[in-house]
Amino acid sequence: FMQNYIEDYKGSSFKIEVASPPTSLQPTKVKVTALGKVYEKTVDPGKSVSFDLPKGVEMIGSKKNFPTVLIEASQEVTVLSLNYKKETADTSVVYPVKDWGTEYFIFTPMSTAGDRFSKEFSIINYKEKNFGVEVYLTAPVTFQRQKYFAGSKLTIDLLPFESVQIQSQFDLSGTNVISKFPVGVLSGHSCTKKYTGCNHVYEQLQPVKSWGKEFIVAPLPFHKDINRYDSLYIQTSQFTQVKVIQTGIDFLTLPMFPGQSLELIVTWPNSYYLSADKGIQVLYEFNGGDIGKKQYYDPFLFTILPTDQFSTSYSLEGQAGFHNMFVMVALTKDLGGFTVDKLPMPLKIEWHKVDGTEYSWAEVLYGTGASFHQIAHANSPFAIYSIGGAYANGYGSPASGNPDAPECPENSHYEVCGRGCPATCEDPEGPSMCNTSCVKSCMCDKGYVLNGKKCVPLSQCGCLYNDKYYKNGQVFHPNGLCQEECTCNGKVNCVKFSCGPHETCEVKNGVRHCQAVGKGVCTISGDPHYKTFDNSLYDFQGTCTYTAAQGCYLEGTRLNPFSVVVENEKWYAMSNNPKVSVAKLVAVEVYGNTLVLRKNQAGMIMVNGIMMSLPVNLNNGAVQAYQEGTYDVITTDFGLRVTYDLVYHIIVTVPGNYRGKTCGLCGNFNDNKNDEFQLPDGKVTKDLLTFGAAWKISVPHVVCEDGCSGEFCPKCEAKKKLIFEADCSIITNPQGPFVACHNVIDPTSYFRDCVYDVCLSEGDRKVLCQSISAYMIDCQDFGVNISNWRTATFCPLDCPANSHYQSCSEICATPCPGLSDIITCPTTCAEGCACNVDYYFNGTGCVKCDMCSCYHKGHTYKIGESVLSEDCQELCTCSTSGDVKCEATKCKADESCQVKDGQRGCYLKKCLLETNGAFTLFNERSGAITAMGAYEIIKVCDNALVEEWFRVVVTLQDCGKTGLKSVVAVYVYFNDLIVTVNSKHETWINGKKVTLPRLMSNEVSVKVNDKTVMIERMSGLQVSYSLSQEIIVTVSAHMADKVCGACGRLNPSGDIPGPSLNRTMQEYMDGWNAPDFPACR
Repeated sequence: FMQNYIEDYKGSSFKIEVASPPTSLQPTKVKVTALGKVYEKTVDPGKSVSFDLPKGVEMIGSKKNFPTVLIEASQEVTVLSLNYKKETADTSVVYPVKDWGTEYFIFTPMSTAGDRFSKEFSIINYKEKNFGVEVYLTAPVTFQRQKYFAGSKLTIDLLPFESVQIQSQFDLSGTNVISKFPVGVLSGHSCTKKYTGCNHVYEQLQPVKSWGKEFIVAPLPFHKDINRYDSLYIQTSQFTQVKVIQTGIDFLTLPMFPGQSLELIVTWPNSYYLSADKGIQVLYEFNGGDIGKKQYYDPFLFTILPTDQFSTSYSLEGQAGFHNMFVMVALTKDLGGFTVDKLPMPLKIEWHKVDGTEYSWAEVLYGTGASFHQIAHANSPFAIYSIGGAYANGYGSPASGNPDAPECPENSHYEVCGRGCPATCEDPEGPSMCNTSCVKSCMCDKGYVLNGKKCVPLSQCGCLYNDKYYKNGQVFHPNGLCQEECTCNGKVNCVKFSCGPHETCEVKNGVRHCQAVGKGVCTISGDPHYKTFDNSLYDFQGTCTYTAAQGCYLEGTRLNPFSVVVENEKWYAMSNNPKVSVAKLVAVEVYGNTLVLRKNQAGMIMVNGIMMSLPVNLNNGAVQAYQEGTYDVITTDFGLRVTYDLVYHIIVTVPGNYRGKTCGLCGNFNDNKNDEFQLPDGKVTKDLLTFGAAWKISVPHVVCEDGCSGEFCPKCEAKKKLIFEADCSIITNPQGPFVACHNVIDPTSYFRDCVYDVCLSEGDRKVLCQSISAYMIDCQDFGVNISNWRTATFCPLDCPANSHYQSCSEICATPCPGLSDIITCPTTCAEGCACNVDYYFNGTGCVKCDMCSCYHKGHTYKIGESVLSEDCQELCTCSTSGDVKCEATKCKADESCQVKDGQRGCYLKKCLLETNGAFTLFNERSGAITAMGAYEIIKVCDNALVEEWFRVVVTLQDCGKTGLKSVVAVYVYFNDLIVTVNSKHETWINGKKVTLPRLMSNEVSVKVNDKTVMIERMSGLQVSYSLSQEIIVTVSAHMADKVCGACGRLNPSGDIPGPSLNRTMQEYMDGWNAPDFPACR
């Protein structure tokens, strides 16, 4: 409890009020520990109990202490705190520890009470040591006799259950708190005032990860003086656009910067609707008000809930000695379905519509004195704010939302008392004898049964065949020789079958299949050294993109096509002008998916152009990608396996049934080293550069080379060679840690490559360690157990927080819940970092259980991460409970669902002109411009817009003899200047050639970013022109209905511009010839 007014003021009372939701099946045991004393009570479902605490729980001054109150319950409960002294009090919801976070932004109210009382906040620690809590101050404070100034960092070490209170005479709003482990944070004022007397106000803040994007704010009716108002505060953690709609006033959009606090004025009876593109924190401060007859209420502070935190049930605590009321916010369409203590809510409530939304609000007085109520709606989430006033006093907080029923999977629903032994595909009627008669759980809807963890229609259940159950769609071989192949599709259909070449009929993982005999392994390591499937060795220094391996000559087989592509780059670790290269990325194409692992992008993978967290599971497990040890792995159900350490080393493994069916830099896997350099046309060459160049993949606008050859490649001097042979000898040492692998994998080539790479890097220790690690990885890949070869001084492996080094770590030794559902745990181990005790592997690192990721539909989401569906119609967010909650969403009229920089989102619609004359309008209609000329692609057509007027013209000409068109120049017109850019990016402003960047006085900037000229006007236009002749035009939302031109309108009405069945793109473009440019035809 933070300091309320002054120490030892009369009438103090510190209470904890605990409520049990009516859905609880039995009484809940509650234990409260404060100052070493334990208080225990039992609360019945739908009831509440209160605990009076000793006054020592109040923190006084700016210091650390141990007055932390611990509340424990045998079932889910809601908790409210009351900090009361005579004529000064407030309440706050107490959030469970699982909802705490590691980053907060402080809010402290301004006050007219002078310097006598303090702005304050407190940080509460749980049962871990939490050293190094960082507080970035926005105002000066004195803490433990040391002064800290605004802008400085205060670092605090907190012991288990230790708390700290920070006070200041200055505004602490925007102060940033960052901790290693989750903490609780309270914020407020010891006694703030504006219009009436002063009052203690406080709230437990929500961490940044829990902030929302949409808010409904209802006013309070306590101001008789029309010149008085309440204050609404918005806080941001990053650059944010906040849209504000107030009753009767047009909306406005407010740009806010990180850590900013913004005050809005709230007057009766005007409500607010707020929406933001990033999470924000919103707090309401009642500034005190006269209620007549010389009576007045003092200030209080409460949090405004985002709409995604609305609940369907609330516990409402009326406080003794106060006139109690509540404010409701609910969907307008559902106003008739509320209950109070399970009885219908009276219909006399006066509801007020919130402009621009589907919500309404109301205020309800419900009596004086202590009371307890349960308010609920059957299925529509809503918000309740608990408000109270007394002479020279007041309190306010969100009501305690009861734990909602968990979000159930598709085709199921939540039941408080469901069947303990549900029906399944294997047993559609369910067992006749069941020891568990009643459980709280998700139950399948009518007509559905459990199939594994999913509810499916009975028609999708599997098949019984020879007393064995097979899943729907499962292919199996019922006899020991795989002479029959059967498929379960409602019923079993079988056909004659036989295994292919290099396959044998075996049982693996409990399933009989044709299993490949043996495997082919290709390694690409260092600068780079290749070892093919047939164990041929060669060095190839190309810096382009190449096909490493792909399935070839697969016609007439049951083998799956695949492709493994490697992009190289110059290895600058070697020198400033290296002649050798190293892998930059690995891309695998299989089953219609493209998966890309990039150098130094740990924990991430790009899947079909979208950046995702590892692990991922595609095509129902047919493709998996995950982190194992020090490298990332991509595997398929037919045996393809690709690993990349994101620095140095790549392994491509194919199953033995691909013998003679591969091609690329890894060879043809036919056990014949004499035809290893096979070209795409099937011919064989002896020339390495010819072979490498033949498998090069052309990438537009990328300049690369195929590397050195023979005498032109760098050599290691003999005297240096002797030095580095000693360093690398650990690989071949017959008494060394790798001796167990020598008979499995010949270490000679690894030793030679190590010496060469370390020599060229002038003894770089990282290169040495990576070279040795390459042999370690390959040995473990073959199942060889290698003892620890690293020491504290020789190639130590730095492990991230909460983990330690192991030479043989298993990723599923301590997995987060759900991790093993998304990947098939490897049966082997790998060198890497294992989790410390009480920490769990989330797929990329080790975390506490309550920080584990969510695993949903084959993808991994970090806590708080939100991801849009492919059509941007659904937004799914990983909650702190480990569940993924999805809600309907849609792009705005001036936006479209696009992918940018690996992120899918709603981005401003763009108009695109490409190098070959391909033209795409805002409405995504496209076609080819076939005639030279000058075209007005966009301009302001609203004559009322003078200051914001602009016009963009592009000129096109023939590109050689191809018949295609290329851009000659771009002309961007503003009121007082013209920007001209030609195809070489030479730039003129008002006819004068200039160097970039340039910033004009009228907010127009011209700059170069990543070989692209960017012309921007802050009021709403961006034109980009790349060296590849690509032009992109975007305009901001407020210009949507004010522009025209060949790009079309962002919000078209009536005739839809662009090519159609009746006209070509060129016919459409002829209508937008620039009249002031000379004709080209």
